[in-house]
Amino acid sequence: MNAHVNLGALRRTCSAGKTSVDPTLSTPQKSPVEEGVITAEFAVALPAVTVVLALCLGAASTGVAQLKVEESARTAARAAARGDSEAQIRSAVSRIDPAQSVQISVSPDAVASDGAVAADAGHAREVHVRVSRPAPGVIGSATGWVLRADAHARVEGGGENDAENGAGHENE
Repeated sequence: MNAHVNLGALRRTCSAGKTSVDPTLSTPQKSPVEEGVITAEFAVALPAVTVVLALCLGAASTGVAQLKVEESARTAARAAARGDSEAQIRSAVSRIDPAQSVQISVSPDAVASDGAVAADAGHAREVHVRVSRPAPGVIGSATGWVLRADAHARVEGGGENDAENGAGHENE
């Protein structure tokens, strides 16, 4: 966009010798073609800025969702290590984010008959939890991206093997 103004034409001398500005010449006149160019540039730039803004907000939303998935995995692993039932673990995860799914696996011999994690199970007593959920918003629906987090915890409790081996509680 070029605007050329003849500065000499803006000033004219009055009959009394004073200089004044001609109001009709103070604003550069734009041709209809120039105004159309500005409209076209704006029409192209506005959707581009909107797309970039939407992607930035989507990335931030995905980051927050990933943090929730990681928090849910840690919470579920701690609950399973304490001996909570699978229903209690799933309830704790759904309080953080209802869209998450939970997979809980424990070492063999570490599951009681009621589904709770047994504290006095065999020698390898570890809980593995995987929490996943689809990425939120446009990013998740367009890409099919699934957010995942894993957590491991050693089963807590005062089992006989812990007392015999001198093992104490471990925190993750």
